[in-house]
Amino acid sequence: MRNSREQSMKRRSGRFTVIEAKLDWKELPTPLDLVFLDGCHAFDYVNRDTRNSIRHLKKGGLLIWHDYGMIRDVSKVVDETAKKIKVQAVRGTRLAIGFI
Repeated sequence: MRNSREQSMKRRSGRFTVIEAKLDWKELPTPLDLVFLDGCHAFDYVNRDTRNSIRHLKKGGLLIWHDYGMIRDVSKVVDETAKKIKVQAVRGTRLAIGFI
């Protein structure tokens, strides 16, 4: 655990972990059921976070991107990822969901 907020959330739920920008993916309990990406919107960051997320999600897991259709670099990564996995935009939102 890195901070008291994360420790508190982990204690309360036993199932959720708050993750900060500087993340060592090897420290996470894997496989993960769900990853919600809403971080740095620069292409390289979104692309790296997407690749790491896919590697650490279990089969049947979900990857959710925030700001799809609003931020060019986020949309570009999501559209490229949709060539590899099933991705569905959520109408009326800024969300896209990848199905692993």
